Amino acid sequence: MPISQKAKSDVKKILSSKHLFYKEMCAYHSGQKIPDCPDINLQSCSLPQAASSKDGNQCVDGEEEEEEEEEEEDEADHDEGDEEEGSEEVERGSFESFLAELDAVLQDPMRSPLEQQEWLRMRALQLGEERLDIETEALAIERQRLKWQRFSSKKDREIERSRLENERLMLENERMMMQMRQKELELHFKRSGDSLESAGFGTEEEQGREQMELGRVH
Repeated sequence: MPISQKAKSDVKKILSSKHLFYKEMCAYHSGQKIPDCPDINLQSCSLPQAASSKDGNQCVDGEEEEEEEEEEEDEADHDEGDEEEGSEEVERGSFESFLAELDAVLQDPMRSPLEQQEWLRMRALQLGEERLDIETEALAIERQRLKWQRFSSKKDREIERSRLENERLMLENERMMMQMRQKELELHFKRSGDSLESAGFGTEEEQGREQMELGRVH
C-alpha cells in the first residue's frame, strides 16, 4: 500500500524530535497507530514482530534514560543558574512570546487585513509606551550611577588626603629620628673631647712636678 506524501511528511516530523514525540516514535517503531494522526496508518509497513518488540523495549529504555538525563540537566541548570542567566531567559521568553503572538494574529484567517493592520498599530503604541517606561528607568539608573560616582570620587579624595597626611607624618617622624641621632652623636663627641682634655691636663701637671724636683737636685 503506497504511503501518501502527507503521511511521509508527518512521520518525518515525528521522527525529527527526541523529546516532544516520544510516544509517537515508539508507536511508529511498533507499527501501531500514531496518536493525534488519524490519517496515518503504518500497519502495512510495520516491522516484524520480534523486531517491533525489541524496538519497543528500546524505546522504553531510551525514554527512561532521556528522562533521567533531563532530570540531571534540570538539576545542573538550577545549581548553575544565576541572576544574569535568569534575566536572559526572561528576555528570550518575552521576545519569543511576542513573535508567537505576532504570527498568530497575522495568520489568523478570521482577521481581515484591516483588523490585522489595526492590531499592529495598537501593538506599536503599546510598545512605544513600554519604551518610554524603559527610558525613564534608564534615566533613573543613570542618575543613580552619577550620584554614586560623585560619592565615590569624594571618598577617593578623602582617602587620598588621608594617604598624603600619613606620608607627611611618616616623613616628620623620620626627620625627628635623624635629629635625635645627630644630637646623640654630638653628645658622644663632646664627652670624648672632655675626656681627652682631662687626660692631657693631668699629664702636664705631672711633667711640671718632675721638672721642679730635678731642679732642686741640681
